[in-house]
Amino acid sequence: MRNKIFAVIWVLAICAVSSWVIWSAESGRAINANLIDLLPKAERDPVVTDAVTRMNTNFERHLVILVGGREFATAKAGAEHVSARLASSGQFRELRLRQDPDALRHAISFYLPLRFQLLDDLSRHQLHAGDATALERAILMRYYAPQSSINSKLIEKDPLLLLPRFMESRVLDGGGKTELEDGYLTVKSDGKTYIILIGELSSTPFSFTLQERLMPVFKNLRDNLRKRHPGAEFILAGTLPYAAAGTRSALDETSTVGLGSLLGIIVILFAIFRSPRPFFLTLISISLGSLGGFAACLAVFGEVHLLTLIFGASLVGISVDYSLHYFCERFRFSTDWSPTNARRHIFPGITLGLITSIIGFTGLFFAPFPGMQGMAVFSSVGLCIAYGCVVICYPHFTQGLAKPRFELALGWVSSYGALWGRKRDWRVGTIIACLIILAFIGCLRLVASDDIR
Repeated sequence: MRNKIFAVIWVLAICAVSSWVIWSAESGRAINANLIDLLPKAERDPVVTDAVTRMNTNFERHLVILVGGREFATAKAGAEHVSARLASSGQFRELRLRQDPDALRHAISFYLPLRFQLLDDLSRHQLHAGDATALERAILMRYYAPQSSINSKLIEKDPLLLLPRFMESRVLDGGGKTELEDGYLTVKSDGKTYIILIGELSSTPFSFTLQERLMPVFKNLRDNLRKRHPGAEFILAGTLPYAAAGTRSALDETSTVGLGSLLGIIVILFAIFRSPRPFFLTLISISLGSLGGFAACLAVFGEVHLLTLIFGASLVGISVDYSLHYFCERFRFSTDWSPTNARRHIFPGITLGLITSIIGFTGLFFAPFPGMQGMAVFSSVGLCIAYGCVVICYPHFTQGLAKPRFELALGWVSSYGALWGRKRDWRVGTIIACLIILAFIGCLRLVASDDIR
């Protein structure tokens, strides 16, 4: 009875500690989907590293949204609705729909002290060619242009009008398609007017929590915008949709691997042992191992990478062996089977398996890749917990376990062995040849992709 209480305490302690670690983690950072974080952190100049980090942060958090329509009024109504809906989500640090009327004045104030060091490409080419006449003619044309915006203050500070020519050339380099209409930045394409909405996210787009909260909002806007404002169109650009697509793909792969492994385990356990108890005990040990590995990664690194979770699905294929070794001991005895004797018999083997597995994962921990280090911690801790469940808990919850009926499974194995023991004839050779041809065709269709994107 005392040992059984200890086994229950073992399970509850793992659940309590793991839950506390996960609950204590910073909100929104438990799962990291940024592939760049898997790469090694090379020693760099701290100033350069900080500058690159700031630039990447500013770039990745910005979204550009286009709301368009055949008429400006349609685009305007749709853009106002989108802006209000996104603002209410609470996931944006800033949303800019109407442009600052003083933006041009701010730009001029910024560049004005540098006016004598600024040259547009045409002026630079004229100076390199020594064509002073052409440069002088261009300056005079600006002075005498009927719609010129120059004034006496600008002439006093910049008599050669270098700053206006430089700023106009930057606008042209940017495409020159944007216009300011009623305070909105617009662009026209294919007979439609698009209003530009620029947003800055409150956190990194690789945040799993932000993706879960914001991507359904975008989907809802895309589906319902035309109903509320007929003819309106919604276009989204930025890092977020690509990060969310990568996260969704990774989760789908995790679900496929995990579900496939779980179904295989269910079929094997029920087909061989004909009892729900081995299945539920195996499921508990695997679940506790995965939960403990996740919490350990969170405690060591502060976050768990999404690919670490995918790799953690391989725990199902390793830790389940401990359970199968234990339950298969029931085959060795007819009536005098004892859970304690079964544990004693398999203990050296599964202990050696655990040690060798941890040695292998420890090698990953010393690799310079943070992603591999996370996999090492996740797998090592998870295997230790699953091993502990088998050694500590199983003997106290398998009393009176019925002997499995293996005649049907043994019949399947015997039939499979007899198939290969038959005398070879032309049909077997034909089947093998077809399989080889199919495999060769499949290999020819394989395509390798090492694009970091």
